Amino acid sequence: MRHSSIPVAVLLSLLIGSAQAGQPATPAAMAAYAEKLLDESKINRDGPGVTVLVARGDQLLYKGARGMASIELAVPMQPDQLLRIGSVTKQFAAATLLKQIDEGKAKLDDPLSKYLPDYP
Repeated sequence: MRHSSIPVAVLLSLLIGSAQAGQPATPAAMAAYAEKLLDESKINRDGPGVTVLVARGDQLLYKGARGMASIELAVPMQPDQLLRIGSVTKQFAAATLLKQIDEGKAKLDDPLSKYLPDYP
């Protein structure tokens, strides 16, 4: 079964951008805002599923899911659903890193351990 990651990436960008812009400030407000965006996203509840997690630092602001984990078996997607992710995630990670570099928040020559201290 083939799933599109583009709607998920767009939705996450909206959520993260809103959280960084200072709207909504509390986890409850973020959860309500995320639910509203998911409801407005036109994600088909009977179609391929998505999971969304929004955090600020160590604080979980929102975790949710929409759609189906298995359309054939009519299994709904769960917020803690384990998913097989493909190579397309590397492209999103690279684009995110390049954006951080462009904004002066990271340097291309920095070791990964600077941002992930537990990484060897």
